Amino acid sequence: MTLFADTLKKYLDTKNTTIYTISKISGVDRTMIQHMKVGKRMPANVADVTAIAKAMMLNPSETAELLRAYHISHMGEENFFRREHVSKIISSFYDMNSADELVIPTGVQDMLEMNEALKIINGQGNINRILKAVLEIEANKKSGHIKLMVQPECQYIFDCLTSIDFNRNNTLVEAIIVFDKNEGHKSTTYNLNILQKLVPILFQCEVFHPYYVYDNVDTLFNNTSMLPFKIITSDFVLAVSYEQDKAVLCNSQDMVALTCDTFQKSLSVSNPICHTFHPTPEEYLQSTFLSDEEINAEEVHELFYQPCFPSFCPESILMDRLNTDIIPQEMQGVIADYFAKIRSKYSSHSISFTLEGLNLFMETGRVTEIPDFMYTYLTPPQRLTLLKNIINSVDDGSFTPRIVRSGKLSVPSPICICAPSEQKVVIYYFSPNKGQYIFHLQELSLVHVVYLPESSMVYSEEESKELLHSVYEKYKNLYN
Repeated sequence: MTLFADTLKKYLDTKNTTIYTISKISGVDRTMIQHMKVGKRMPANVADVTAIAKAMMLNPSETAELLRAYHISHMGEENFFRREHVSKIISSFYDMNSADELVIPTGVQDMLEMNEALKIINGQGNINRILKAVLEIEANKKSGHIKLMVQPECQYIFDCLTSIDFNRNNTLVEAIIVFDKNEGHKSTTYNLNILQKLVPILFQCEVFHPYYVYDNVDTLFNNTSMLPFKIITSDFVLAVSYEQDKAVLCNSQDMVALTCDTFQKSLSVSNPICHTFHPTPEEYLQSTFLSDEEINAEEVHELFYQPCFPSFCPESILMDRLNTDIIPQEMQGVIADYFAKIRSKYSSHSISFTLEGLNLFMETGRVTEIPDFMYTYLTPPQRLTLLKNIINSVDDGSFTPRIVRSGKLSVPSPICICAPSEQKVVIYYFSPNKGQYIFHLQELSLVHVVYLPESSMVYSEEESKELLHSVYEKYKNLYN
């Protein structure tokens, strides 16, 4: 039995109707519905599921449950939840500047006065007050340094990272986070949930530097673990229980030094989740250029808001639009050579992008993946030239793009996701105000989602080609 069959049977049994009646109203064959009910067959498409839901007079929430069950059964549980969580992660980039104001009790400095080197704290409320006070004391020091060994379960810690001003004294906040190394839906969900929580924090707390390791999460973090979560500052060590209802606060400098040493050893075998910087043109190019090994890979999958226009840009347009005041001549040659190299290898690149991004470029001449300070927006004739070059490459079979179905996957404009191998994914996000963020991850759940040509999230190859031609004709008529 599939989840869809179980859900359909539940409503058939509770809605006081018959398969014959549902078949007659929905137009779906009666035998087919009977086979669906026992798990022998699946609906042909979403339209059949919706028709059956209407015939059973399901309300909106019940219809949504039936459709969700269909998608899970159709895609497979692991693939469905992976896509769902990755969509949430990508959508979280829209909220980069949003941060809810956190109301935190004050007046807890007296709770930090310790007659002995070690103090037991009971109750989550008391622990949160101590935690916030410890972090604020370090944030008020010049060049403070906070070390965290925490997991997403510690929501209050992450809330503090977006509510305390760590930037004012250049306080460094480092965190080691464990991704689950096991396979299966549970691990996938857990790891993607970590990323979903971290993305907005990275935008809101510029001094936050998370690192990751893979290990067995259930073994390390459970209700028998000995105070697994650690918050370390120059004055204190706060060790918190898994349930976050008990903690130990220690101000012994020997213990602080010992815990810091343990943290640094763990850090030495960890990998940074994200690199953040305000790039110069040279730094931007160095960070975004693929290596020769990645360019020559048998298969590269990429997801953009817009098509990768620079790779289809003639050198004449490139030189006309680049900001030569800040890009030296030798670097201009490097850029031209790189895009020529990429263009020659695009038959092995599978690129998905949005129709909204394509239209934005055709209307404004703006290439969202390139910082504005590096170039001047393209003129209407130049935009047509680039789009025509893409279409020619599609028509001759040297380039196979797919256009994203916006109703299936929402892609923010300044984002580029590249999977140059089966073990690696790189996410580029450029914010005009906050600089460039680069995520280098070995989370296979993210790698697999970039393989969009195999999914219902994109139009077919033929549909994508037709959309490209229609956009070209629209703007050719508009500009001429």
